[in-house]
Amino acid sequence: MAGTLGYLWRSYARVVLLTIPVAGLGGAPVWLAYPESLVMILLEGALCMAVFAASAWVLVLSPDERR
Repeated sequence: MAGTLGYLWRSYARVVLLTIPVAGLGGAPVWLAYPESLVMILLEGALCMAVFAASAWVLVLSPDERR
């Protein structure tokens, strides 16, 4: 993509691609079982960060950015 569409993709669409899976996964454990301890909150946070990192690697980064 060139020009304005390329800028919009890099600036906004990539952020949305990362936000949707992380927000969904972040809300699922709270909906299923409310985290009552610090350990559960930390596990949920680690799970969300793992999904964020995997989504960034697969969906967003170009082959040049993955190096």
